[in-house]
Amino acid sequence: MSVLNINFAPGRIDLLSDTLCYSGGEPHSLCETKTHVAPSGRFAWTTRGYVSLGERFDEMAAGLADADGAILAARVFAETLADDAVGKGLEITVAGWSDRLGALAVQMVTKAPREPVQAETFTEGVHLLPRPATLPPMPSTVSEAQFIRLALAQWKVRDQFMGQLCIGGVMHLTTVTAAGADQRIVGLYPDHAQHAEAFSDPNAAAVAAFLAQQAAA
Repeated sequence: MSVLNINFAPGRIDLLSDTLCYSGGEPHSLCETKTHVAPSGRFAWTTRGYVSLGERFDEMAAGLADADGAILAARVFAETLADDAVGKGLEITVAGWSDRLGALAVQMVTKAPREPVQAETFTEGVHLLPRPATLPPMPSTVSEAQFIRLALAQWKVRDQFMGQLCIGGVMHLTTVTAAGADQRIVGLYPDHAQHAEAFSDPNAAAVAAFLAQQAAA
């Protein structure tokens, strides 16, 4: 599964995701992003599981106005999926301002084979997906630099997880507040250059600008 790290702090939600895709158990390509900001600017979402299913939901979510509509759409979409269509499982996570709750919200809808659709609402705090068993308990919130270091720790122990993992490429940080959502590159995984040479990187221009900015700083 892909990386999805959540830092739900007072007044904001940070989502950190990667861009490496697998096929047949091996790195296959680099995508542009795995976390999408809605055209309305009011929410963001990401999927973990089969790329084809994620792309189907992406098309649906892009036309929605707010997080409440996207959360409902995620549940309806997951309910339509047959057991043999989801592989090892599909997760859809939506973050944004909920008019229904009058607050920021993060909800994950999960469809696993032969299981009913589940919905998990995240509370404030730091949540790592996947989470290495060797990491200590998470603090209530982290700085951006700490958030990046946690993602690098996931990459370092990636072979210790159960199941197939896609950890690599570009680190995108998507920040959601009551005012809207935005996304930027905040880091590269250590083997990014290797994968970019093998597959080419749709973020090549943005990565070059990021590295130039880092060098200047």
